Order: sequence, then structure tokens, then C-alpha cells
Amino acid sequence: MIAPAFVLSRLLYILGFEARSDRESDRGGGSNRREAQRPGRSPLPGRTPLPGWSVAAVASALYAAALPPLGLGPLAFLVPFGFLLAADSQFGRPNLRAVFWWGLLQWMVTFHFIRLPHWAGWIGWPIMAGYFAIFNVLLVAVSRRLIQRLGWHPVLTVPLVWTSLEWLRSVLFTGFPIGLLGHALYLQPFWIQTADIAGELTVTFLVALTGCGLGAVLLPRGRRGWGALTERESASAVAATAATGAEAPRRSLADRWAPLACLVLGGGTLVGYGFWRMEQFVSPAPTAQDPVVALVQGAQDVQFGLSAEQAGEQQRENYATHQALTARARQQDAAAVVWAESMFPAVDVLPFESTAYQARLDQEAAADAVRGGVDEETRRRRWPLESLVLAQRQLPLAVRETTGTGPAPVYPYAAGVPLIAGLSSFDPVADRDYNAAVLFAADGAVQTRYFKRHLVPFGEYLPLGEWFPALYELAPMPRGLTPGDRPRVLQVAGRGLVPSICYESVIGRLIRGDLRQLNAANAVASGVANDAANADAADSREPLAWDALLNISNDGWFWGSNALDLHLASNVFRAVENRSLHLVVCNTGISAEIAADGRILQRAEKRVPALLLAHVPRRPMEWRPLWWQIGNTPWGGLTVVLVCALLFSFRLSIRLKKV
Repeated sequence: MIAPAFVLSRLLYILGFEARSDRESDRGGGSNRREAQRPGRSPLPGRTPLPGWSVAAVASALYAAALPPLGLGPLAFLVPFGFLLAADSQFGRPNLRAVFWWGLLQWMVTFHFIRLPHWAGWIGWPIMAGYFAIFNVLLVAVSRRLIQRLGWHPVLTVPLVWTSLEWLRSVLFTGFPIGLLGHALYLQPFWIQTADIAGELTVTFLVALTGCGLGAVLLPRGRRGWGALTERESASAVAATAATGAEAPRRSLADRWAPLACLVLGGGTLVGYGFWRMEQFVSPAPTAQDPVVALVQGAQDVQFGLSAEQAGEQQRENYATHQALTARARQQDAAAVVWAESMFPAVDVLPFESTAYQARLDQEAAADAVRGGVDEETRRRRWPLESLVLAQRQLPLAVRETTGTGPAPVYPYAAGVPLIAGLSSFDPVADRDYNAAVLFAADGAVQTRYFKRHLVPFGEYLPLGEWFPALYELAPMPRGLTPGDRPRVLQVAGRGLVPSICYESVIGRLIRGDLRQLNAANAVASGVANDAANADAADSREPLAWDALLNISNDGWFWGSNALDLHLASNVFRAVENRSLHLVVCNTGISAEIAADGRILQRAEKRVPALLLAHVPRRPMEWRPLWWQIGNTPWGGLTVVLVCALLFSFRLSIRLKKV
């Protein structure tokens, strides 16, 4: 029979709680002695190393507190130094198991909203948190190896590794750049102005550099400062100390002053660049020529498992709320009205050839006869031809009714107003569904469509679902959506709005790519060359000049949780990176008007119906941030350098073992 004490000890070991045994203590601090004799290790003189789990716990707790839901942003400057201590030699060998488990708890607190939309989220919640906890482990393990094997300075190594890992997190598996270190400061725009240099990771690097430098200055480490000895140097120093009894060598003056240099460099850049940019990008005062765009926020949580009657009643209440807010916007002479993602209760049927659609139905009917039948969901998607034509005709009428446009005295307005609304678009011939942002003209006709291009895995499609359709039987969606193919500009009252839908505004490189593509196309369409061919091309193109970013989203999935704050943080960074006004319309919140310097000019409360009126001025053409030119290239290059350094460290270790 297994003794309970043994089971408890193994459990504590797995969780990372490793206490020194009494036998080691009786031998006069044998653990400390062995730790000091290991190559590259040098505990603080006269101090007992803290257990690895405690350092990991404090670092993870600070990180969780810096981000929403607590949102104690200034703690972001302390978080990197906590992980530096976890990776540094003064606390002995890093306890990576403790780093993982505390990281798992940290990310489960930050990402607790994953469990809210559907019961399957309870499964994905710890999986997602565990994936992020692995990056905590990599931060400590990689930093430790570069410090001990190659002699890199700890105060500089941790910020470099941290930024590289955040870049990897932003690109792996389509990218999940939520909860980055810099995002903790989104409510203090002064600190995030450097995002227009190389994106949000610029802020992460400088905050980490400042935090590590500050911690090292306030907590000096013995005689030799924070400089690290390489494995070979440390082995030689230990041998010389044992033979002669001399003190361990001091590091150079540069090593001891490096923390102060990092603090001055990181903090000075944040402060100096912040002052400069905050004065440069002052939002112009609204004028009578600037159109007013009304941002309509609903407050309807997304719920599964409702009956048809309940779902219908919920939809009617939501539509009535939006219609009432739209009426208020018209009373205040709004030039355009914007509804959030999927809030318009209709389907936009794309133009199609009736003969091609009928041929598709006949072909599928023949295939069904061979298979012996078809399921109810497939039969429901096959609209009769008459129903599709009727839906196309009714959509403009529904838009005009929504905006209160029609003959008097039934309707209050004879002239309509442009409406941007999120709804589903359907291509009958290709049998494809799109998540769309549609600009309706004042007469209710469709003017421009934008189809969401960056679809969310497990939310809008299932990986491998195209090859294994049976997977959709386990999900709350009947099938996956189809991504769009290009960005668009929605021209409203002489202003161009670049739309994104939901999660797309979280992916900074996606918005940057859209704007670069539009700027290039606009340069051609504007007739950079004055030859007739380019003039003809300009006449045939849709207007591509833009003045503001627009994000429509439905965050009703998350029931007012901190997911809404994290999404707002990403939207703030998109405004700063691209130096553009950013309008955010979000069901259940947080709708906002964000200036080009990151200041939130106005915002709505969570889960409360709201109407925001935003003036949209012309965007100055000279606002061309460096982010557009270099993107994430520095961080991708940094990652390559770190990988090469790691490979070299392993080769060096092999050579040392042979000596």
C-alpha cells in the first residue's frame, strides 16, 4: 500500500513545491553549497535563496493583476523583474513546474471568459490557459540558458526573450495577441505612443526593459552586480576560489551599471517619445463640416439553448432597442448610423444568376436521391428561388423602415440616412456564408460589402471541418463561414471608414496590411501618373481614400466580462499604431471613440444600450507611422537570432562536457 505521505510528497513535487530536506539542513546548508559550486550559479552572499515556487507565484500574480479584470496597469513595470528573478541564478535552479502551474492559474484568471459562451468552453478554458502558461515556462528557461551558457546580461535578456515570445504568440495558430504586457497600459496612452514604431511589441519591449532595469537598480545583487558569468568563466572562478581561497572575481564596471543604462534607455524612450507624440497628434476640434457618425450599442447577451419562441422574442427586443437608438441619432442629424456585428435581423443575399442557382439545386437533388435522403439542416439551407428573390427585394425596405424613412405620416423622414450594419451574407450559387459589414445607401440599397477575412477558429469555423463535416455536429454552428478576399473602404458623407469585424482588430498585422494595400491602391487610383491610362483606371475604381478605422463586434458572447476590456485595449493600440481615429461599435460594449494618440474620447458602459455621436474629420495625409514601413520585422528577426543563440548554447555545452 502506498503511504499517504509519499503520495502527498509526489503531488507537491509535481506542483513545484520542493522543500529542502532536514538532512541537507543538518549538513550546514549543503544545498546552498552545492548550488554555489554549480557552474554559473552564485547565490546572494548571506541570503537564503527563496524557493522557486514563491518567485513564480509573485510574478504570475503581478501579471494577472496588471491586466483586466483588476486592470492595475502600472504593475506591468514590476512583472518582468519578477520573471527575471525566477530565471536568475541567485534563487538556484528555476522551478519550471512551479512556473507552469502558477502561469496556468494566472491565465485562467485572465481568460476566464472563454468558458462563458458555450459548455465546450469549460474544456477549452484550461487548454488555452495551459498553452499560454507554456510561454511563461519558455521565458524563464530560455532566459536562464542564454544568461548561464552565453553570459548574456540578465537585465537585457529577459526583455528580448519576452518580446520574442509575444511575437510567436501573435503568429502561431493564426495568432492570439491578447493580454500582452503592453496592453496593461492602454488606459494610460502616454506610455504606449511607441506603438507606432514597430507595433504593440515595441511597448512590451520598452516596458520590460524599464521594469528589469528598475528592479535591478532597486535590488542590487552583491559585489559583482547583475552581470552573468558564462559557464566556462564560472567553472574557472570556482576552481580558483577553491584552490586559493580568494574571492570570486568582480564583473566589469559596464556590467554593474547596465541595469541603470537599461532603465534610462527604456524609461527615457517611453517618456520622451510619449511627450513628443502626445503633443504632435492632437485631435482637431470638431467643425461644422465634419460629419457625425452615430455608434449604436445594444445590450443583448448571446445565449444558447433558447427555444424558437425565446430566440424570436430576444431578437425583436434587440431590434426595437437598435431602432429606438437610431431614431435618436436621426433627431441629432447624424450623417450615418452604425450597428454592431450581426445585429441587423436579415440576410443579405448576394446577386446571382437564377439559372445557375436552379442548376445547383437540381444537381444536389440528384445526389440526394443517390444517397437516399438529406438531413434537415441541409434542406433548410436550400432556399427556394422565389424566397431568395423576395429576400433581395425586402432588404432595402427593411433598411428604410429601420431608419424611419418613408412616406408621411407613417414615417418621420422622407430622406434616408446611410446605415452600416453587421449581418450575414449568403452566396446562393457558391453556397457560402459570410460575416459581413454592409454599407446601405440612403435609399436602402447595398452600396459596399466587406466580408470578414480573419475567421476565429472554433468560433466561426472548425479546423479540418471542411474535410470532416461531422465535426460540426459537436459545435453550436451548422457549418463554417467563408473568409473574404480583400479590405474595403466604406464611404460615408465624404469620409472613408476602413472596417474590421470583431477579432480582426486584435491582429495588428492584419490592420496594417489592409491599410498598406488601400494606400497603394489609392495612390494608383488618384492618378499619381498623369497619363490617360491611369486616369481611366482611377475613374473605374471605387474610392479608396480613408479617414478612420471602424470595428464592429458582437462581444455579447462574454456577458460583460474582462474580454470586453481586453478587446478595447487592442482597439486602442490599433489607433496608436496607425495614427488614426478609431470608431468601435460593440454589442454589450465597449463601444468607443478613440483618438489617434490613444485617448478614449468617449466610451459606453458594459451591457447598457448606448448611443455615441462621433465627429469624423479628415485624416492628415502626413500621418504615416513607421509601423507601416517596418511592421513586425524587428521582432521576427530577433526571434531568429535567439533561436540561433540557443542552438549555439547547446553546441557549446556539448563541447564543454568533452573537455
